[in-house]
Amino acid sequence: MAPAAASEIVGNKKERLPGWLQRAIAPLKPALRPIARGLGLSRRLSVELETVLLVQIEDFKPDVILNQDVFYVSTKLMRRILNLRRSRCARRAC
Repeated sequence: MAPAAASEIVGNKKERLPGWLQRAIAPLKPALRPIARGLGLSRRLSVELETVLLVQIEDFKPDVILNQDVFYVSTKLMRRILNLRRSRCARRAC
């Protein structure tokens, strides 16, 4: 089993961009992310993880939710999170 894992690691290293290229495009990432999202190249949460996140938020009932990666969490998911908050406030008469 160890050789298969080692080959996967080597495969991932070959697919990565060289360090100098990563450093060169780092300042451009904020401008390139919306384009990448439009092309479907940007990472997003899977449907299962979105469901888990929503259930955790509903059960924990936090006062504040800090989203540190606005490109990883979709706008649709953020609206669903806000609707959870609003419905909870409506029930409590905030």
